[in-house]
Amino acid sequence: MKLSLRFALTALSVLSLFGCAQNLWIKQNSTQGEFERDKYNCLQQAQQRVGIAQVNAYGGAATNAVQTNDMLFSSCMNSKGWSLQNKNVVEAQASQNQVRNNEIKQRFDQITSDIVAMCGREELKDYYKKTACKAPDISFEQIADTTKITSIQKAALVKQREQVALLEKDQDNVQFMRGEAGQKVISISVNFVRPENEKNNLDLYNGKITWGQYNKKRKEMYVEAQNKIRQ
Repeated sequence: MKLSLRFALTALSVLSLFGCAQNLWIKQNSTQGEFERDKYNCLQQAQQRVGIAQVNAYGGAATNAVQTNDMLFSSCMNSKGWSLQNKNVVEAQASQNQVRNNEIKQRFDQITSDIVAMCGREELKDYYKKTACKAPDISFEQIADTTKITSIQKAALVKQREQVALLEKDQDNVQFMRGEAGQKVISISVNFVRPENEKNNLDLYNGKITWGQYNKKRKEMYVEAQNKIRQ
């Protein structure tokens, strides 16, 4: 799980606008390379040539120097999506995010363990003899299976669906913790995966399709769901 913020530290004179505290330029989902490119471009735009002349009793002198206009630099960085924030605040937020991400990972790991444990249950063995625990692991032989479901397999399928319903609630709770990305996954599950999966299970139960057709559909649904998530 990646943190939602990546940050880069700059020691430019623009920090003088915000006092002595150290600050960080922040942009969501950015990289150090992107920061360096944007910083360089904004420096180019913010540099101004300044002429200074001095005259005293012994003569005069003039200098021609290049200075960075802090206001122009900040405006340029802001226009590229960067914002300057207090380092201590950012680090505290990052620490909180890390704790939250660790909790999410632990809960996902637990759900994965629960799924593996479910697939190994004795009362579900007649179902998992005909299909894989996870859709990506469905084999060619399982897709080529021309047999239809038996009464014993139907009973196992009903129990399997009951267990899956419980796990789906746990998955939704963890996805909800992920914020916007998790909400997208929930939406895809509720509006696509679960209705299609339910239809596939009913067709198998009612003898409308073979185990091979059932397995093929399971695998296709998984691929399509992953594509939707990546969009």
